[in-house]
Amino acid sequence: VHSGKRWRRITTIHIKLIYQLRAYMETTMSYRIESSITINAPTEVVWATIQDLNRRLDWDARITSVERMTPLPLGKGTRTRLGYRMFGRSTFIHVEYVAWKPPYQCGVRSEMEDGSATVGGSWNFKPQPDGSTTWTTRLMLKANTSRFRRLQEQIFGRYTARLTRISQQNLKRLVESEYQRQGAHVGAY
Repeated sequence: VHSGKRWRRITTIHIKLIYQLRAYMETTMSYRIESSITINAPTEVVWATIQDLNRRLDWDARITSVERMTPLPLGKGTRTRLGYRMFGRSTFIHVEYVAWKPPYQCGVRSEMEDGSATVGGSWNFKPQPDGSTTWTTRLMLKANTSRFRRLQEQIFGRYTARLTRISQQNLKRLVESEYQRQGAHVGAY
């Protein structure tokens, strides 16, 4: 038999632990995406195509518009505003390059214009011995709303993962066809 005082103390400790765990999960949990594809072209060619903002609509299934917010050249600190269409709804996402290591890696931090979600991500390019390039996309999506946050991350995360794979296939087709037309002896654009 537990005394009322001791029982309340145990219950209070459990409640505090539950709240601490929930706070920890809310600050650390997010939806993670990682997807890779090998493109039969040199890393410099893949990099040049993917970083050409004017070509983004040619391959990125997620994007409906691109607006550069800072002057050229592209690099760390560059900011863009991308139009994004999801489930028939148009919105905008503000993107800032936080890492820039041509032609191997770039990293971004971004936020939906309405503040509903933040996204961090990187594009990594690894040259292969046969002259091809493996492009890996890593994204972490985090819903910023308190209601149904986990559900939002799951829905938007899965949808974004699907569009990411489609975009990678689109870029592969685009780069490989252009590189083949240019002739493999040409090298980077």
